[in-house]
Amino acid sequence: MAEDFWGKIYAELHENEDFLRLVLIDTSEKDIISWIKPNPALNISCGRFIRKGCINDRQALEKAFFNYARQNQPLRKIILFNWVEKNPETMKLPSLALDEEIKKQIYKGIFGPPLKIRIMSHIDPRDGARSFYRTFLAEYPEVSATESVVAVAIPEQLSDDNVTAASEKRIQELETALKQVKTENKDLRKLLENRTSENSCQNKKLQEIQEQLRYAKEESDCLLRENSGLKSRLEFLQKLSDEIKPSNRDNSTTPEDVQETILELKHKISLVQKALDNRNSTIERLESEKADLRALIKEHEDKSSQVKNLQKMLENSNLSATETEEYVGQLLTIVKNDSGKIRWLFISTNGRHFYLLPEIVEKAHAVIDEYCLLSLDRQNNPVSLKALELSCK
Repeated sequence: MAEDFWGKIYAELHENEDFLRLVLIDTSEKDIISWIKPNPALNISCGRFIRKGCINDRQALEKAFFNYARQNQPLRKIILFNWVEKNPETMKLPSLALDEEIKKQIYKGIFGPPLKIRIMSHIDPRDGARSFYRTFLAEYPEVSATESVVAVAIPEQLSDDNVTAASEKRIQELETALKQVKTENKDLRKLLENRTSENSCQNKKLQEIQEQLRYAKEESDCLLRENSGLKSRLEFLQKLSDEIKPSNRDNSTTPEDVQETILELKHKISLVQKALDNRNSTIERLESEKADLRALIKEHEDKSSQVKNLQKMLENSNLSATETEEYVGQLLTIVKNDSGKIRWLFISTNGRHFYLLPEIVEKAHAVIDEYCLLSLDRQNNPVSLKALELSCK
């Protein structure tokens, strides 16, 4: 009987939109996210308002969530019964007599803040309790749809003066950022000019080094050929010296002549050996110089690479200077436009959508459902994309 009694009441309540809005306001972020993540359709409409496990725009999420819940009765039941389960103290009120003691406890917040009492005023079926609820709730402002678990309402929109002040502050921030970009751009240009001048000098020096290296190689080859000739001559003289023996001398040749010839040959061998040693020393010196020249060439190549990186940084800074607006959102899917070309669909957290060229997405290394920062130029055309979740890792 108790189940039938409450079943009729709950059946009416999960069709009451005003009541369900109050319940959703009083529902924790953790519970709302746990309903969104496993539901693909709900995740598409509400997932863009969740970042790293937290809701970054509660008002927009509640609006999108409730639009979906209107067409989904099981979800409305989940919202209601989750609140009933999570608020056992407040749910005791229908079973208690509203005497003076209980009323004092309500005013002290024993059964929850005014928002929970307002929700209970819809659930409590007792006619005699309604006058007390009206009296109690008259002392507290109506809860705004933008609040979550607070009893005092806040304005749904800012005044014109606040909007103007916020706009002026944003304009000042953009102007400051633009000045900073221009300053950085100027510094980069100056650094690039210095690097370009230095690179020009290095190129000239490199040409001189290459010419010296070519000349050293030619000289080294020449010395190697000369060294080979000296070795052949030395071998010949040694062989000739060994062949001179007393048995082969002429009758007219005296021992003194033979001795003198041998001494002369030994002197020539000594001179050839000395010349050979000098050539070897020269070859070693040239090889050392060649190694130094190769090291200089390697250093020049490294500096050329640095100049290319600076040029790329300058291009990026020029691009940043033309950007005027940025949006945070998600890449949802790949679509084809009327001409059949592939585009990426990007939905910002404030509901705006943009179609991006595949090159922009590939350059950012972004994937589907990842939160990204989209930059537009002054004509509101997408120019760059930055994967926020990737940069936080």
